[in-house]
Amino acid sequence: MDKVKALLTNFPEAFARASIEKADDVEIRRYVAELSVLDTLAAVPAKGTSFLELLDPATNSAGYLVLLNAIVNSDLTRLDYMPQLQDAIVGFVSAFRPAQVRYVGRAFKELLAGLVHKGVFSPRITIEILTTAILRLDPTASTFTSTHMLLMKHAAETQSYLPALDIANRNILYFPVAVSSRHNMLGAMGDTSKRDFFLGDDSLSPPVFITTGNGFTDKITSAMILEYNYLRGLIFISQRNWKSAQAALEQVISHPSRDRGVSKIMVEAHQTWILVGLLSEGSTPVTPSYTSTHAKTSFQGLNAAYTEFAKAFSQNNATELKSLYEKHKSLWEEHKNLGLVEEVMKGYQQWQILQLRKAYSNITLGQIWRSTQNAYTGNQLSSEGEVAELIQSMIANGALQAKLETSDDGVTYVSFEERAVVQTEAEYAHEIARCHRNVKQLTAQYKFIGEQLASNDEYVKFVAREQKRADKDGPDPGVGFDSQIEDEDLMTGIVAHG
Repeated sequence: MDKVKALLTNFPEAFARASIEKADDVEIRRYVAELSVLDTLAAVPAKGTSFLELLDPATNSAGYLVLLNAIVNSDLTRLDYMPQLQDAIVGFVSAFRPAQVRYVGRAFKELLAGLVHKGVFSPRITIEILTTAILRLDPTASTFTSTHMLLMKHAAETQSYLPALDIANRNILYFPVAVSSRHNMLGAMGDTSKRDFFLGDDSLSPPVFITTGNGFTDKITSAMILEYNYLRGLIFISQRNWKSAQAALEQVISHPSRDRGVSKIMVEAHQTWILVGLLSEGSTPVTPSYTSTHAKTSFQGLNAAYTEFAKAFSQNNATELKSLYEKHKSLWEEHKNLGLVEEVMKGYQQWQILQLRKAYSNITLGQIWRSTQNAYTGNQLSSEGEVAELIQSMIANGALQAKLETSDDGVTYVSFEERAVVQTEAEYAHEIARCHRNVKQLTAQYKFIGEQLASNDEYVKFVAREQKRADKDGPDPGVGFDSQIEDEDLMTGIVAHG
């Protein structure tokens, strides 16, 4: 026990300072190497509270993390201090110093995985903790890791959707490389070729230190990326956020695949993508131009029932829509899409009403009643009163900006209105500043991505091959670099789509 106490408290002086310098790097690595013994000592989980009380997670984040990991991934049934352990975990996640944690990436990944697999907290709190930890390490959460996948899968399995939205809403821009190469660091930090580089440098960009070599993530595979975006889509559907669901599923159906193959999850995502596209846009969604030709052909053949259904919706053919709904009902049930198909059926007449805004600023209930149909019956609603109820519900839930008014002669009509956005001078200045920050951030990301690609041998070879092929045959918009490399290397060091 004394040995463990001495080890934990004999941390580098750099931990007590505001920033870590290059000269501290060797000492920190030595300390971290010595901490590895904690995983093998039975006294650590047995006397965990005594050891945790010795440390401040905001000062010695590395030591505190390794200690927590050793405890959480031990036999928790033997612990008699679970409430104290839970408090310690929450305190650590809220206060750890990212620059220190970069040196103990494996412990970081294992601790978060342990929280999921060991059931230390309820699913909702577990997801909130994982979200907080990811965003503290990488405020943009834009570098994909196996922890992203773990979080999304846990949210879907436990139906704890709300706490997962903060990560689900983030755009993935980078996929981790095996190691932090000198070039990656140069690319992340700009024109700093004369500087020394080390993990504790506060100015490092997350893609530089979030690598498999540093232990922050398991190896990323194509299947993992597909499942992650598919689960994101399902979570957005649970929140009735059709637009975000469509965007997430679009990343699945347009994902590059090996040997022109189309996986089962891509086919299922395409089915769902069509349905949420109808709900989001009111018409059949357009397949992204960068989707491979083979994938498009496969989708057309395998999901013909869905494309036929969407065509009837888009052509305002209520009779055909009703017929197809009934004809393929067993298929919708088999695919577990019946609930979503019924949302489309309910939304059909609402979209007909919304489309009337393009032609009218005011329209009577009678005109709406005569020109729109109910998808379940294939006919008009039974009365103008039912139309009024439908419109009132659309206004109440924010789907329609309009007013129901009555003229002097007793005719009820709908007055469509546009929601005007009026900004104060201060709000306008704030918006300009936000846009400026976004452009600056995107410029840095674009430069980093360009330098990553320029140093990628496979990409350089691909560009040369494509140039020769284009000179001979012309460009093929459905085929790209990602579709020509091995599946296991598909995401290594290459920028994300979308």
